[in-house]
This record gives sequence, C-alpha cells and structure tokens, in this order.
Amino acid sequence: MKKVSLLALTVALCASTTVGCATHKSISNSDSVKIFMPPSWPDLQTTDYTTGTQLIMPGALLEGLVGYNKDFSKIVPKVANSWTHNKNYTVWTFNLRHDAKWSNGQPVTANDFYFSWMWLARPGQKGFPPMYASPMQFIVNGYAYESGSVPASKVGLKVLNKWTLQCTLANPNPNFLEGLVGGQNGGQSLPLYPPLIKKHPTDWYLPKYFVGNGPYLLSSFKANGQMVLTRNPKYVGHPGEYNVGNLKTITIIPSSSTPLQAYMSNTTDVALLTNPSDYIYAKTKLKDQYVRSYSTGEAELTWDHSVYASPYDKLDVRKAIAYAIDRTVIANKVDNGMSLPVGTLMPKKYDAYETFSLPLTAQVKQAQKLLAQAGYPGGKGLPTLYFYQASGAADPVLESVQAQLKANLGIQSKIVELPSQIAGSGTYDFANLKEQPGFVDGSWEAPGPGSYSVEFGVQFVLPQPDRAHFGKALSMMNAGQNNPYAVKAYGNPSNKQLGLKWSDWAPMVQDFNTVNAWMQKYGNTPGLLMQNPLPGSPTNQQLWDSYVAKWKAAKTDADKHAAWLTAWQYLGGNGGNYGLDLSLEINKDLMKEPSLLKLNAENTKLGQISTSQAQKLGGAVADEWEQLYWEIPLTQKSQIALQKPGLMNVPYNPYTWDNIINLQYMSTQAK
Repeated sequence: MKKVSLLALTVALCASTTVGCATHKSISNSDSVKIFMPPSWPDLQTTDYTTGTQLIMPGALLEGLVGYNKDFSKIVPKVANSWTHNKNYTVWTFNLRHDAKWSNGQPVTANDFYFSWMWLARPGQKGFPPMYASPMQFIVNGYAYESGSVPASKVGLKVLNKWTLQCTLANPNPNFLEGLVGGQNGGQSLPLYPPLIKKHPTDWYLPKYFVGNGPYLLSSFKANGQMVLTRNPKYVGHPGEYNVGNLKTITIIPSSSTPLQAYMSNTTDVALLTNPSDYIYAKTKLKDQYVRSYSTGEAELTWDHSVYASPYDKLDVRKAIAYAIDRTVIANKVDNGMSLPVGTLMPKKYDAYETFSLPLTAQVKQAQKLLAQAGYPGGKGLPTLYFYQASGAADPVLESVQAQLKANLGIQSKIVELPSQIAGSGTYDFANLKEQPGFVDGSWEAPGPGSYSVEFGVQFVLPQPDRAHFGKALSMMNAGQNNPYAVKAYGNPSNKQLGLKWSDWAPMVQDFNTVNAWMQKYGNTPGLLMQNPLPGSPTNQQLWDSYVAKWKAAKTDADKHAAWLTAWQYLGGNGGNYGLDLSLEINKDLMKEPSLLKLNAENTKLGQISTSQAQKLGGAVADEWEQLYWEIPLTQKSQIALQKPGLMNVPYNPYTWDNIINLQYMSTQAK
C-alpha cells in the first residue's frame, strides 16, 4: 500500500473544504488591523452621504462638535467642551475646546465649523448635497440661503467668538445633537479646514493635501479600493472621554463576496457574514471569534398607500393578517436563525417602552375569527392582496408570508416586482398610481439615542375618497408635474403669459383668504399636518403679502410672472411641498379622524421634548400605530461577524445593517 504523509493528508483535507485551514492567530499587542468596508468611495467628499464616506470620515478622520461613544449608548462631547440651549430649544450655543488641533497644528475654531456648514449649503449647487442631509436644515434661513434668497447675514448660524458657535433653529428641537451625529447628517456636520477647501475644493481629501482634526490621517487612498489610515500625531481628544484606541494603522479593504474565506485566509481581521452557511460554520466552529449584535432596523410589511378603496381598509382584515403570520418560522427557517422574531415596532433595546406586542407565533383561530367578523370567512370575497418588492431575486420572506396567509386565512396574494427606483415609493408618496392595495416589503428603522419619533404618515391612510384625491395630486407632483387641481383653479404655471395682470391673481387671492381664515381659527390644533407658524416666524399673511409686494414692485413681465409663480407654488405646491391647498384639505380630513389627529399630535410632540420624556411617549405612540396594522413587524435583523482574538471595541453600526462605523474606537488587547 502506498504511504501518504500526514502533511499531504492535511493539505488534501483543507483543499476539500469551503473555508480552508488558515491559522487564526490572536492580534493582541498588534498596532494595526485590516477591515472590510462596503466598496463605495469614489471620493471622500463629506457632501455625499450615500457612500462609504459616512462610515469613514466621522470620528476617525474628522471630528465634530459631538459624537457617539464607543457603544453607541449616548452622545458625548468631542470638539465642543460644553453646550447650552434656551428653554424652548431654539438657540444652541457650543463652547469649543481650546486644545483641539488640525493635523498641521492650527487650532480648530468656531469659524471652521461656520465655514464648513455654510460652504456645504452654499447657493448654486443644484440640490446636492441635499439640505435634508445637512445640519443646516435645522438652522433659521438655512433653506433660504441654499436657494439664494437671503444673504449669509440672515442665517441663524453665528460665530460669537473664536471658541463659541451659536445655532438659532427654525423650530424647537431638543434632539438637535442627534441631528449633528446621526444618519445622513453626520458627515455634513464635520469641520473642514478652510484654507484647504479654498485651494482644493474638489480633491481636498487626497492624502497629499488632506488636513484633518480626527485621530487618524489618510495616508493612502484609491477610489473604491484600499485605503490606509495612520495616527494623527497632533490629535488631542476630549479629556475624560474614550476618544481613540491603540491602533497605529487601520487598513480598509473593499468588502469581499466571500467574507468567511477572506477571514480564514487572514485577508481581514473582521468579517461581516450574511450567508447562512457562513453563519452556521462561524457559530459552531469559531465560537471564540463569533460576534452577534442587533441593529435597530426591522423587516416588516408596510402598507403601500394605494389610492384605491378595498376591504383591506378594514381594521379587522389587517389585524387578521398580522395574527396569521408566524414570525418564528420567518426568523428560524427563512432567515436561518440570522434574525429575531419581533412583535413590536421598537425592537430589542427599545421595546421596554411598549406595552403592546403581536404574538410571535401564528394565532390562526383568532385570525380566522377576525376575518369572519369583517365579513370574509375563509378569505371569501377578498380581492387579491398584492405584495411589492424591488425587482431582482425572489424574496423568501414575502413568499413565506404569502404561503402562511393562504394556508391560514385563504387569502390569495400576488408578489409583484417593481423597478428599484420606485419600489416602496408608494409607501411614502403615491409614486405609482397603478399599485393595487397591498403591502411593500419594507424596513422599519427604530430610533437612535434621544430620538423616539415613529415614522409614519397619517395623511396616507385617510379614508376614501380623500386618499385618492390627495394621492393623485401628490403622485403627479413627485413625478415633476404640477398639482392638477391647482392648474385647473389658477392656470398652468408654465404659461409665461400668466401672472402679468392683477386679474390673474384673483382665484389665488380668494383661495388664500379661505385657507388663511381656516388656519387662524383651527391652525393651533395639535396633530394637524400644517399648523400656524411659531411665534417669531413669518405668518401666512406676512408671507403672502411679501409675494404680492414683490409682484407690484416687478419692472418686467418676467419678474411679474416669477412673483406670481412663487405665490402659485405657495398655494398649489411644488415637488415634495404640498402647498397650502392640499395641506388644508388634509387638515380638514384629519379633523374628522380624532384618533389619527391624536396620534399625529403625540408623534409631533416627540420631537419637541427631551429624551427622557420622549422614551415613554415614544413607546405609547408605537403601540397606537401598531394597533392600526398599517405596519406589521416581522423580524429584527442582526449583524453577525467574526473578529480576531484580541481585537476589541469593534463598532458594529446598530443604526444601519451590515457595516462598521467610528473606526477610531478599535483597539487590541495587551497580553
């Protein structure tokens, strides 16, 4: 018999396995780490909140006024040493540390933040970066400055002295700090070094130019490729805070389609796993390196806001659907254990504030009873229920829900793929008037620290026929067309001959007076979509008078038409702006729906009270909304990762699935 050496046998066995047999040495005492990140950084402009920039810049290369701590449990001071606000949270004053430095040794000052925020909101950028991804969205006249209608002196952002920045907000906002660190706004609230931006406005981030104030510098960069961060010797962190780990070098590598194999071959020291077979292998074979954390996002069914009336408008029908779904089947069998079954809209970590929860397992008899009570025993008489998803691979979660509803309730359904650019849009803006009643395969983002508002739009679930009327107008407006009802009432705004005579204003003046009178009488009612302006802000009458005055002062036909057009859009709407006309119609409908009005009032209040006050109320709002069954929670997603022994403080982002953020906190353990 031919002899086979032990070494040859080992090599053969390793070659036959999926992941190989690489050695996984501890990286304790190491001063460098390699990590995967989504390969989407054509550049590192903080203006682009859609790329990997949002994961790399904040905290690591650039440091803002405030930031998250290493476990994302609270917001802590960074460049700001302290801050104050007035009683109604409209004026925030930040006192900067005197020892914060740029990497060239220059001090970080209040003017640096002022310059950066104003530069990113400068007029003439044609909507990018969008204001809704900027802290300037909160500032008095921020939008007006970006549009070019007011000078910088009218903006509520002021440098009081070298170390003091003052922000005057357009509305009370006790959660303004969250607006400086969370989601899309995180990148645009960072300071940029003014002399660098003035000299290199488009490529300031390149290593040969880069000047930062964070713990790391960019020493190597390749668009959509590898980049290397090295320690900034000039960095001084906030005293008393954990600001940076002990790593000298962080190498960022574009994510691999085979993360487990890359991890096993030591290509990366951290690997996020999304494949069920990788998850099972890691959980059973690499227990000492396996990490599981939970994001605040949920998979759920979201009503598509169809403009068509149907039996699914009935509460008991939607409730029956919610009770007929076995969430444990979806989590354990469909998701292969990579998610948790949930029955609340505020998942693990937040659900303590809720008192209501759907059962995790199917309650078939109760669901059948509800459906029969609604007049549809065994699903008889119900039209096809539609489920919408983005085009591409089949969605096994929707397929599971479809099968369960057919087996448990006799409901026939159909899964429809929509182009990715409009999939889900019907949930928010009636983007597709052809959508039949049903649910979108959606996701629910639970709030971050200090923000407990619940995302829903009561205007989209108003009774018929109001919903159809509103939906038609908003759908056309979101498609770049004009509100058809306003066109009929006031004329086509594209007609340059309109607005040249005062008689062209007559129908608008009449409608404005009607709207204004109603708002003066009811506009302070809590929960309305549109309310009277806050004290200190221009009233509706003052705004209207300014449009009229601009028309009367116009010297040319073009200027007269432009002034008339501004008034037309104020009433008739423009793009995502409903306009006074539609807003009044929605307000009148809400006044007829006390439960929706109350719910909207409570949800609005969440953004106007402190975090401690909002926690309990946020849970109550989620309870109320969930029991209308327009949103049906299914599972909570988890992030599953492998990380090398000895690596600590890996900041898995709990607010967006499958990525790492705040790289500066990573550290290795000393032996």
